[in-house]
Amino acid sequence: MDWKIRSGAGQRILITSSAGGVGSLAVQLARAAGAHVTAMASAPNEQFVRGLGADAFIDYTAQPFEEAARDMDVVFDTVGGETFQRAFATLKPGGFLVTSVAFPADADRQRGVGVARVQCRPDAAQLASIRALVEAEKLRPHVATVLPLAAVRQAFALSEGGRTRGKIVIDLEG
Repeated sequence: MDWKIRSGAGQRILITSSAGGVGSLAVQLARAAGAHVTAMASAPNEQFVRGLGADAFIDYTAQPFEEAARDMDVVFDTVGGETFQRAFATLKPGGFLVTSVAFPADADRQRGVGVARVQCRPDAAQLASIRALVEAEKLRPHVATVLPLAAVRQAFALSEGGRTRGKIVIDLEG
């Protein structure tokens, strides 16, 4: 099948790990595109992700997220593994699961939905549109911490811990 992700306008999107570095930007980008955004994070992050523009919130520590989210047009998964597998239950037929992590090659064959992995590539038009969102204050990167290059191991440990709110920045001159 030829799966296509439609424009965000009017779409219902679930974003996993929405308080993290990638998820927090995804919430804002989806909201700017006109999507109805359901953010998934732990309870201490609810106000943070709502402040980014989330319309609805799921505390994944209080209940299985697949019981709270239904009929999603798109799921943007930044976690992978079991979360990726469980996310299929939240999609409506014909929905689309996008992930920033690896997934099994046949993940969509028996599910009736599309699956794609986000990959970064240089694109001047997309960068210009992101710049416009930043300048319009519709996209605000949140920096959790800034570490010197000498602390790169600490930065990786923080990132792998999955509990950072926003981006971890390495200061190449510090």
